[in-house]
Amino acid sequence: MDIWNPDQNTTKGAIYLAEGDAVFGEMERAIGISVMGVSSVGGSIFSPKIRSKKSVQKAGERELQIFAESWTMWLQQPFTEHLAETFVEVYMAAAEMRLRRVTQLDLSLGQCLSGAEARRSRAAGQCFLEGKSEMQRAPQWQKYARSVEAGECPGHVVTVFALQSALYHLPLLSALTAYVYFEWRAGMSVFIGDSVIQKKGLTLQKFQQDYPQSMQVVRQVFAGESEFGAAISAV
Repeated sequence: MDIWNPDQNTTKGAIYLAEGDAVFGEMERAIGISVMGVSSVGGSIFSPKIRSKKSVQKAGERELQIFAESWTMWLQQPFTEHLAETFVEVYMAAAEMRLRRVTQLDLSLGQCLSGAEARRSRAAGQCFLEGKSEMQRAPQWQKYARSVEAGECPGHVVTVFALQSALYHLPLLSALTAYVYFEWRAGMSVFIGDSVIQKKGLTLQKFQQDYPQSMQVVRQVFAGESEFGAAISAV
C-alpha cells in the first residue's frame, strides 16, 4: 500500500494513486463535504476546448483526447501558476482567522485570470455561497459572504473552496485534491453533460486512474508548502 507520513513529510510510492481505504476514504470524504449542496453543472474556472456540440455528444476518443489536452494545459498554467498558491494562502489565513487577508487574496486573484476565467470563477463561487446553508452559522463565512455581497471582493471559487475547507477542518492535502477534482468534474459536465457523467460513473477513483498527472501536480503543490504542509495535513 502507498503511504503518506504527515509527521515525517515523506512519501513512499505515488500517494495519490492510493489503494489504502483510509487515504482514499479521506479524499472522498473531503470531496463529499466540499461540494455538498453545490452543483458543478454550470462549470468553473477550467473550460475545456470544444470542437463542436455534435462531436462532444458522441464523445469519441479524439474528443476525449482534446479534453485531456485542455485539462493538462489548465493544470500547468492557471492552477500551478496562480490558483494553487492562492488556495493554500487562503486556507492558512482562514485557519488563523485572518479574514482581511482572505479578502485581499480574493481581490488579487482577479489580476491573474482572464476575463472569461474571472467570470466563471465568480459564478461558481456564488453557487457555493448560495448552496452552503450549513455554513451560515460560521462567523468567518458570514463576514466573507457579506464582503462579496457588498462588492468588496469578487468571491472567486478558489477562495470560497479554500475558505470552506479550512472552516470544515479538512486536511490541506485532501482539500487540494477535492478542489482539483471539482474543477475536472465541472469541466467534464460542460463537455459531455452531467447526465452522461452519472451514467459513466466518473468517480474520484476513475479520475485518479485516467488522469494520474493531476494527482502528481497536487502532490508537487503540497510538497512546495512542506514547511507547514505536514502539520496541517495531520489535523
